[in-house]
Amino acid sequence: MTEKSEGNGKTTTYWHEEPGGGPVPVSSRVNFPELDHLVMKLWEERNIRNRTVSEREGCPDYITYDGPPGTNGKPHIGHMMQSALKDLWPRYYTMKGCRVLRKAGWDTHGLPIELTAEKELGLKSKHDILTYGVNKYIDYCRKTVFRYKDAWTQAIKRIGRFLDTDDFYATLTREYIQTDWWVLKQAWDKGLLYQGHKIMPFCARCGTSLSAHETAQGYQDVTDISLYVKFPLKDAENTYFIAWTTTAWTLLSNVALAVNPKLSYVTLAVGSDRLILAEDRLSALKEMIGDYKIIDRKPGGEFAGVHYRPLWDFQDNLDQDAHFVIADEYVTAEDGSGVVHLALYGEDDFRLIQANSLPLVRNVDREGLCGPKTGKFSGRYFADENLD
Repeated sequence: MTEKSEGNGKTTTYWHEEPGGGPVPVSSRVNFPELDHLVMKLWEERNIRNRTVSEREGCPDYITYDGPPGTNGKPHIGHMMQSALKDLWPRYYTMKGCRVLRKAGWDTHGLPIELTAEKELGLKSKHDILTYGVNKYIDYCRKTVFRYKDAWTQAIKRIGRFLDTDDFYATLTREYIQTDWWVLKQAWDKGLLYQGHKIMPFCARCGTSLSAHETAQGYQDVTDISLYVKFPLKDAENTYFIAWTTTAWTLLSNVALAVNPKLSYVTLAVGSDRLILAEDRLSALKEMIGDYKIIDRKPGGEFAGVHYRPLWDFQDNLDQDAHFVIADEYVTAEDGSGVVHLALYGEDDFRLIQANSLPLVRNVDREGLCGPKTGKFSGRYFADENLD
């Protein structure tokens, strides 16, 4: 940039296209969108991106593979913000004198692609897919995956990002899939693979687990019921732990109860019943409980190991010891009753179940139906149990 003073006291700013070129006056009213296009045109005409590679032969390599976005939907501002952030490090290492390779990639597998195909084909379930034909369904999915590839390529160029979209990788190619299997085999050969369980969001309609991103996309607040449940002690007549749950269907897989070892728990006389709950929850539950008298008070830790009777007979035939109280400080008195019922479907529940060698009881299948060992609930959709 140079400046030239005029006789009237005004200053005109010039922009040199390249060293040795003639000055071009720049208006004081800059049209930034037009300037963007001029810069992009200049980069394209002079092959700037490729020259940052070809003219750096012999320099240290810095290689990036773009974390692949899906191309079955149009790019939006959120995508472009992430894309711009991804451009920072390659540019930084280019300025440091490295030979930077920027390989684009496209995510051509996954649930969003399948849902798009199902919607367009009018399919509602896995059974519909099998009836339609798995191979036909896969072929249709392949046709949708690059639908908006050109729009993505143009958007990436528009934000000024340098990315090699000509020589891209795609997750549906045999080369990519074979590489995945190769990496998996290396892990297997090194003894790094194991079989276990993990608590994850699951979609019964799609028949698959969901990522945190997919779960957030469908997140909404709904009104549902919560229950206070009486779990009868095994060796004390008419005496119950009062547990609170917002997921009634998980009661079908209950294997234990949890209390906080440091909280104070009271035994209440309510008519002929004896109810056990956290003392700190009394004021909040007073209206629900009605008239009561405190007849005992002890820390939660003293209940550890106490057995109770399961809610249904079908829960009484387990291969491992179950249906006893566990003391753990994750239980709080912020809500509920200070007594938590444990089933396989929560992260803290699962941690305690594993730590105490409790059975992994799964009474809901992949389609969301209650299993054959759930008595009168067998075959019903899990969410329907909230109506009973």
